Amino acid sequence: MDTAPGLTYDGCAKINYKDMDPCKVEGQKAGLEVAQALGFPEITRTRGESAYVFRTPHGELMAQVVEGLGSENRVADWLYENRDLNFFREISWSNTATALNDLITTGAAPWNYMMFLAVGASSWFQDERRRLAVIEGCKLACLTAKCSYGGGESQTLTDGQVSEKSFVMAGSATGVFHKEWHLIDPARIAAGDSIILVESSGVHDNGISLLRKIAEQLPKGYDTLLSDGTLFGSTILKATHIYAPYMAALLANRIVPHYAVYISGHGWCKLMRANQPFEYEIDTLPREQPIFPFIQIAGPVNIRNMYKTFNMGAGLALYVAPEDEELAINLAGSSGCTAHRGGQVRKSDRKKVSILPVDIRFDESDLQIRC
Repeated sequence: MDTAPGLTYDGCAKINYKDMDPCKVEGQKAGLEVAQALGFPEITRTRGESAYVFRTPHGELMAQVVEGLGSENRVADWLYENRDLNFFREISWSNTATALNDLITTGAAPWNYMMFLAVGASSWFQDERRRLAVIEGCKLACLTAKCSYGGGESQTLTDGQVSEKSFVMAGSATGVFHKEWHLIDPARIAAGDSIILVESSGVHDNGISLLRKIAEQLPKGYDTLLSDGTLFGSTILKATHIYAPYMAALLANRIVPHYAVYISGHGWCKLMRANQPFEYEIDTLPREQPIFPFIQIAGPVNIRNMYKTFNMGAGLALYVAPEDEELAINLAGSSGCTAHRGGQVRKSDRKKVSILPVDIRFDESDLQIRC
């Protein structure tokens, strides 16, 4: 295993999850106190999951999540200004997809999406080509997920809060459970479960600050060609897969995953997001996509940090009963995805992820995002 020093996400981006994650945990604790004080009917075990599940006053189950784009817009800004390439539709789609992909890991069907957009100068909105691309990205993503699009909020934040030439994007999604049994309950995870890995479209909006640093080091920057003939810059911005149609197909066939993970921030450490002490053993990796070995060499980024930062070609992981494995994989294909059996859940006295083909192991000290 390559553990030589190299670029890391926190080292080059000044983004350290050990600084950030305590705020998530504190927010969960405060939210739990509010729910208990008000007698609010929530599914408490979903605190710390990708989306929060609660009941309405009429008893219906719903889920909600908020997500942000990060710094992907900085790459889109550069390509627009320097190469006249418009990727604002793609990053707007990806911003929407990230929230919807978090949402469906609970079993909820996307119901409504709202975008937040903040710019540094109101003149940003005068560029119709860019502005309409942002709107179109949200629209097309919602159509794909069969989710309503409520518009959202746009603001101008002056005095340096946001660069006058750039913007900040985020969004919130709400989901509904058409049946009570659609709720994905991590208590159902069991030793022997099959781990299904569903292919990503690329980096899926993660580690972008590290990729921007790599671009600064390359003689041709974002214009650098990858082994498949695509450009580094355009490959970074490739639209994120939306997995809502696949989850809908699973539920329609009465397959309720025991757990579902959208592999985003924290990379493959997310496989052990559930509270129970299991070992998540991976014996078969996804198809190699040219972007990932390129990042590893160009950084350089050692292989452990690659799996700790990026999805490495697997955007979604599902834990299903062994008897559901074959149908779950086949349904991915009919939903426009590619999936394969990646491994299995094993008994353990503590949480850990073992990626056998590359001899990498993570334990619970690598992921602390739950109260």
